[in-house]
Amino acid sequence: MKNISIILNIILAGALAFLYYKVYNEKPIVQVMSSTSKNEARIVYINSDSLLDNYPLLKKLEKDFKQNKSLREQILQSMLASFKIEGINISPDLALATLKRLQAEFIRDQALAASGLLNREIGGHSVSPYQPSGLWEEVSFNPDEFSAQAYFPSRGSDLYRRGLYTFWKRTVAPPMMVNFDAPTREGCIVRETRTNTPLQALNLMNDVTYLEAARLLAERMLKEGGATADERLSWAFRVVTSRVPRAGEWATLRASLAAQQQWYQAHLPAAE
Repeated sequence: MKNISIILNIILAGALAFLYYKVYNEKPIVQVMSSTSKNEARIVYINSDSLLDNYPLLKKLEKDFKQNKSLREQILQSMLASFKIEGINISPDLALATLKRLQAEFIRDQALAASGLLNREIGGHSVSPYQPSGLWEEVSFNPDEFSAQAYFPSRGSDLYRRGLYTFWKRTVAPPMMVNFDAPTREGCIVRETRTNTPLQALNLMNDVTYLEAARLLAERMLKEGGATADERLSWAFRVVTSRVPRAGEWATLRASLAAQQQWYQAHLPAAE
């Protein structure tokens, strides 16, 4: 039995030495792993040490890129040319637009930015934007002993910070984020899901954040959009979508404006 114990200890020591060598002596590399998806999505692991070693160079390249307007234009023209070669005709208006729905973390930011409400402060503490009341209390557990059992919205400009700074409770994730397919952060995922559902439209039409953003955007339309209704509609559409309305969309916009004006003329107290 004593000899068996000695042999096992020797094997264990050898295994530990081998693991130590594998972990601490191999040179870090940039590794690319392909998924099995038909879209060939890739995850890239980057050696952070190499980024730190080349930080001054990266900052210099960033500065040169920002100062060199002709370089930026050349890159954009090259991208447009590549799309045309592939048979995709992109107009100058559509060149600024995204081909997919924004990610959940960006939808609220885009609405706040379009309305002028977005707090562009960088860094700092987490914030608590609007969300339906009572959600945290539904799953609270002994509030006297555990923290984060009741939700209190932030105040002032903190209500309008980027989604990046939203306080996230994994057991009760922000409902707007979950509704627009944000990961729950209970595990790692390769790629986010993108869906378009009636519940998302209901969210945009009733969430306090979007109601406030819509009101401020309407104020901007009156102040900055132009003198006529069509000028204001075109201005607002371009601010939100980065392009001008198409012929079919013009009909929808004008009909919607006429319907809203008719309703509020019959309900003047609601417009105050």
